[in-house]
Amino acid sequence: MKKRAISSIFIMLAIVLAVASKFLVSEIFDIFIAVIGIVGALEMCNMMDKKGIKVSRFLSSMFIVVLYLAIMLALNLDMKIHMVFMFMLDAFLIYSLVIFVYEAIVNKEDRFGQAASITLQSLKVMVYPGLLLSMFFIINHIEALSSVAVEVPYLSLILIVFIWGIALLSDTFAYLVGSTLRGPKLCPKISPNKSWSGAIGGALGGMLMGVITYFIIKNVPSMSVILTGTKINLAWLMVLGFFGSVVSQIGDIFESWLKRKAGIKDSGNFMPGHGGMLDRVDALMFCLMFVGGILIFLI
Repeated sequence: MKKRAISSIFIMLAIVLAVASKFLVSEIFDIFIAVIGIVGALEMCNMMDKKGIKVSRFLSSMFIVVLYLAIMLALNLDMKIHMVFMFMLDAFLIYSLVIFVYEAIVNKEDRFGQAASITLQSLKVMVYPGLLLSMFFIINHIEALSSVAVEVPYLSLILIVFIWGIALLSDTFAYLVGSTLRGPKLCPKISPNKSWSGAIGGALGGMLMGVITYFIIKNVPSMSVILTGTKINLAWLMVLGFFGSVVSQIGDIFESWLKRKAGIKDSGNFMPGHGGMLDRVDALMFCLMFVGGILIFLI
């Protein structure tokens, strides 16, 4: 329960920074996400190191910064959303080549073999968490991508709160329902505390976030244009909440699997006694990529 309280405080901090970025400087939230990405990437490197897997620690950890710069450049060039994603893919491929060349230079023995192996392993860190979290950069600057977004004050803030809220309510309801009803285990070999009843409760929590978001949008005059100018409606928000919860729980299980393979209990010690950074955002990252990606194309 303490870990959930810490997670809730962490989420509230994220929302406060997201709000501040709308009234002060939008880069405040970007920096917050970049820090999460760097710390999470270093934790991922540590987990791989425990398994004897070599990665380019510094370069792979800084990939989220490269993605941010690529996204900002694409937006400044007034690129359409599909071109922004292509720009991100280009950044991914070029940066992978940079890692390969660097490792080929610094490794004295079996240069190309070592470089290829380290680069392939580093790709995992670049994707998880770097690439997954980078969706926040796009959403935080959605006004530059959508004509509807320009007409809706703080649309990016609404989307950020919606996505983070799905992850939060999904985790909270999964815990409350699962600890009350118990029942058959969901995946006992990977995460023995998770149950099917908890998973269903989490899905209901995600759908509830969809309902809450809909009524907020509907009853705030300046936001109601979202319902008339886009494909977003109550059904869509509930569906996104449901599947967002599903992928959130998959993200949580995936992180548990990684930790089991590494033989560790927590991803790191970023929050002493409460686990690492990846322990706080594992579910969020999967939810973000799935729900965020769909929302971007609905708006």
